[in-house]
Amino acid sequence: MKIIYKHYIPFQESFELELNKGYKILNVGLQNRAICIWVLLDTECEKVKAIFSVFGTGWSLPELSMSHIGTVQIDPLVWHVFQHDVAKEKDK
Repeated sequence: MKIIYKHYIPFQESFELELNKGYKILNVGLQNRAICIWVLLDTECEKVKAIFSVFGTGWSLPELSMSHIGTVQIDPLVWHVFQHDVAKEKDK
């Protein structure tokens, strides 16, 4: 069954989510002053590990292969959410 799930994103440089294989990230946004990610997935697919990172504007980024998936503003700060490409490619 296809469903949309919301996950709260912690304010830390790296974190993991268990998502169902073939998931699609729909949006990264702000809800009640918390950063959230909305993901479309099929609950009948096996679980895979996805790794994400959150960085503030002006921060140094590590030398990792990552894809930007969204930016949110919580005045006066701006946060940028990335997914590590290694995990994404491994789970395809």
